[in-house]
Amino acid sequence: MDLNKLSTGDKVIAGSGILFLISMFLPWWGLDFGEFGSASNNGFDYFLTGWLPLLIIIAMVAQIAVAVIGLDGGDLGNEATGGQGSAPIASSRPAITALAP
Repeated sequence: MDLNKLSTGDKVIAGSGILFLISMFLPWWGLDFGEFGSASNNGFDYFLTGWLPLLIIIAMVAQIAVAVIGLDGGDLGNEATGGQGSAPIASSRPAITALAP
């Protein structure tokens, strides 16, 4: 796979997807109860702000990978070219964030 075929937008989507995946493992918030212990949650503990955006990012990166590799869908007539299809997927992110508690 030639990374030079990726546009700047495609590189930003892939880089932010990797950064989001790493942030899923980090504690998002925590409480310290002193001698009684502590508790924290990471991104995998949430659906609307953790799992669902991760699935959307995976779909966007997969769409870019298919376009760069050059799979045309065979007889299906699928003509995915660099970046097409990412906008509808990306535009759902603000709606998901607004629904999150």
